[in-house]
Parts: sequence; C-alpha cells; structure tokens
Amino acid sequence: MIDGVLFDKLEFIARIVRGNDKPFGGIQLVLSGDFCQLPPVPDRKGGIAIPSVFAFDAESWSRCIKRPIILSKVFRQKDQDFVDMLNAMRFGQLEEQTIQAFKKLSRLVVYHDGIGPTQL
Repeated sequence: MIDGVLFDKLEFIARIVRGNDKPFGGIQLVLSGDFCQLPPVPDRKGGIAIPSVFAFDAESWSRCIKRPIILSKVFRQKDQDFVDMLNAMRFGQLEEQTIQAFKKLSRLVVYHDGIGPTQL
C-alpha cells in the first residue's frame, strides 16, 4: 500500500512535470489494492517514526479519485460462512462466535520438506 504522503508528493510532481493543473497532471490512474490490509510502513525522521497515512487519507485523494469501483465478489473462497468470518475480521467486527470459529481452525502443521514459514 502506498503511503498517503507519498501519494500527495507524486501527485504534485506529476502536475509540475506535465505543466497541467489537473490531478496527477492529467495522467489517468488505475489503482488497485486491498484497503483493509496493514497500513504502510512508517518513515523515520531523526530516528523517530512518522505516523503512516493510508493513500485514501491523502490530501489529494478526493481530487484524484472521482469514481472508485469497489470489487465485492470473492473468488478465492467458496464457503460463504467463511467469507463472512473473513470480512468480519477485515472490518474489525468480530463477535465471540466468530473468534471461537477461527480458534477451531487452529492446528499443528507439519512441513515434510523441512522448510516452515517465517513467523512474524
């Protein structure tokens, strides 16, 4: 996810370089991403973390994005109950019943090739 501050800087630079006051200097944008993911990694200035800003919270976002198209059909999951659970998690609206259902999915995973995933 691009940081909102960087989004604003790129938008400004595009207007200057193209000599055009339209958003992004008149460049057509096609942006995609899952805006429910983690926020951008914060920058540091003098060793102090600068809070990150989502692209959709950028000052220039509303000038640049006039007609967002939201894709809502889930293709990777067929079980609607599971899709509903994932959406509840994405939007921070977990009920105790959903939390317990996620906990029931917990299991020990054995990797036969000896290569396990990195844990954060």
